[in-house]
Amino acid sequence: NTFKEIKKYKNLVWFLISRLFFMDGINAIFAVAAIYATIVFGMTTTDIIMLGIGTNIAAGIGSWIFSFIENKIGSKNIIVFSLICIFIISLIILFINQKNIFIILAILLSSFFGPIQSASRVYYVKSIPDNKKYEFFGFYSFSGKVTAFLGPILYGTLAYTFSSPKIGMASLLILFIVGLLILFKVENDK
Repeated sequence: NTFKEIKKYKNLVWFLISRLFFMDGINAIFAVAAIYATIVFGMTTTDIIMLGIGTNIAAGIGSWIFSFIENKIGSKNIIVFSLICIFIISLIILFINQKNIFIILAILLSSFFGPIQSASRVYYVKSIPDNKKYEFFGFYSFSGKVTAFLGPILYGTLAYTFSSPKIGMASLLILFIVGLLILFKVENDK
């Protein structure tokens, strides 16, 4: 029923499709970051734990800072800006080989993960009809999980095929680009 109903709201459908791609990319980075950091930069378990703490703090601070900006420029614009920054920082990470620079860039990258997730929820809530909030928000949660395996499979397949974790990580950039391009079809929030 919800699937039939939500198809009547084309803007929401485009948004959910866009989110499906960029959230798959973000979730894949979460899933494979420790493997990547270990193989490429020789990070220890302690290094990874410290990096995880740093990236979570950065995501929280990013969400807090961007919440003030979001009120002025809108949720969609925060998502677009965050996706562009995530793409650029991820691309730079592919070309570095120094652990300390990687740590700094990973923390900077994470500062955009929080805002993109919170702005996505805010955009969706603003866009759904009042009488459909609970029903459609359940669909939002479902749509974010239904393809969560794609990013890690893409990473794993290409990293294994080419014996290169960097090529595997580069493949995730495709998910961000596709999500961003589809997002341009989505209306700005009010």
